[in-house]
Amino acid sequence: TSGTTPSQNTTSGNSNSGGTASEGDISLSVRYDSNGGSSNSISGTFDITNNSKSDIDLSSLTINYYITDSNTCSIVFDCYHAAVNGSNGTYTQLGNATAKIESYSGDNANACIVIAPGSGTLTAGGTMTLSFAIHYQGWETFNSSDDYSAQSPDKIVLISGGKVIYGTKP
Repeated sequence: TSGTTPSQNTTSGNSNSGGTASEGDISLSVRYDSNGGSSNSISGTFDITNNSKSDIDLSSLTINYYITDSNTCSIVFDCYHAAVNGSNGTYTQLGNATAKIESYSGDNANACIVIAPGSGTLTAGGTMTLSFAIHYQGWETFNSSDDYSAQSPDKIVLISGGKVIYGTKP
């Protein structure tokens, strides 16, 4: 299954450091806190920029992050910070972002962390920043080296109103 057909699709970076990708009117940058494939969490910051002339309703937006989960422990999502920086210089802190873990079947993915940033608006020209950690309940080691979404920013999928607006599903 694939996402939208991009009018522009560029990617830079790799799974060790993160990177930036653009597709249509959306660009996504991800910076990981750990530079390896094995750590006790997948943590970092997403910056999602709306390059269109229309606002995006964040209550209908999800960030889908695909992993290969071989551990039987419970997965926990922590949001440390979420905000929208408007193109006009405004700053709006977002409420509590949440996530749920869903089973998934695809290349290098058997689970999907579906992150909902909360209510609010990603204004035209604005950037939403979300700092996060995904970890096991007991902080056991995560091996993300074979995770689909860790391979490239364009393998993180944004869905708005049930439609893929960025990225490609596994």
